[in-house]
Amino acid sequence: MTKRKRKRRALKRLRRQAVEVHFDGGTLTSDGGLSLLREVDQRLNLIPRLAEAIPDPRDPLYTSHTQQEILTSRIFGIAAGYEDANDHQTLRHDPAFQVAAGRTPAENDYSQESGNTPLASPSTHSRFENRITSKEMFTLHEILVDTFLDSHDEPPEEIILRGDSGYAIERLMRWCDKNAVGYVFGLQKNPVLEREITCEMTRARISQSHRGGKQSCFKWFRYRTSKSWDRHRWVVGKAQYTCKGANPRFVVTNLFDDQGIVDATHHRPLINGRQVRQWKHPGYAASAAMNPETFYRQIYCARGEMENRIKEQQMCLFADRTSCSRFMANRFRLLLSSFAYVLIDGLRRLGLSRTEQARWRVDTIRLRLLKIAARVKVTCRRVVFHLCSHCPWASVFDDVMDRLCRSD
Repeated sequence: MTKRKRKRRALKRLRRQAVEVHFDGGTLTSDGGLSLLREVDQRLNLIPRLAEAIPDPRDPLYTSHTQQEILTSRIFGIAAGYEDANDHQTLRHDPAFQVAAGRTPAENDYSQESGNTPLASPSTHSRFENRITSKEMFTLHEILVDTFLDSHDEPPEEIILRGDSGYAIERLMRWCDKNAVGYVFGLQKNPVLEREITCEMTRARISQSHRGGKQSCFKWFRYRTSKSWDRHRWVVGKAQYTCKGANPRFVVTNLFDDQGIVDATHHRPLINGRQVRQWKHPGYAASAAMNPETFYRQIYCARGEMENRIKEQQMCLFADRTSCSRFMANRFRLLLSSFAYVLIDGLRRLGLSRTEQARWRVDTIRLRLLKIAARVKVTCRRVVFHLCSHCPWASVFDDVMDRLCRSD
């Protein structure tokens, strides 16, 4: 039976010439810039460490795709803007992805004589994602932390956790206190905290009535919950008043030494058959070393920049793409997005630092450096990417490649 080729609708003519579009260009790729990401991965040695950390229960005799190949195609796919494993039904034939995975491009020749096979299919990716356990997840998190520490010339002397009020839980703060880890967490307001900054709130309200806009006053004080906390902790109170009314904020931290502090204590004596809460010692609070406003604005508010990086990963690298039915598989997908961010951030750090492009976002790097059309030519000795001749960011691409290929 003769297979009829579907006729495409005609485009508008260019004067006397017809304009036609066909997907038959051969060994081409729209992701020629992935060669840069491959260099970053080799500098960081990231994906080989990930593959080594995940046990492979498959029989080697019946295995066509190594775990390193699967991880490379999936992570590089996320970095290039392909959010789902289904995209690899066609990406498995892409020469840029084949080179990134360590294979010579097959040039669409998958005959038995050639010995070429495409990369992993979507079903292979799905099986791989769904066999990850919590034990492997813990090891992958360790690699993520180690990669962050390796990105610094010297290990950081101090680790400080910054977060909103969702992290201000006793179990986490007690662990930080025990392991000498600093923290600066937002704290949910309550009547006790609001009473501590009553005077500051009055001053802010008076200042706002005269000056308008947002007016704030700050105060250090010690605070302890009646049941859940095991100790007093330092809190910065921000008494803010706006045209819409009061807007108090609170931050709890352990960054200051408690030496010389006498905390207030209380007891519950039995009076007339009832237990009444009474102060046993009023205590006193020494003055903290840093101005509370400086601390709030420079240390706590700096987490806003970190939130920008989280949003960057979520919006540009599909960190919210958690459509699997299993929790652990969705958790692993989030980690894959995180590793894709590590690679692109490594490209930004190693290839764009101290340049005008050093603050490019992930989607900007992808658009200008990764999404470059290329014709791939394969010979016995070379694999050549012939990039688009009129790429507007060719000079930046060359500078980045020079930096990445430079010997350490």
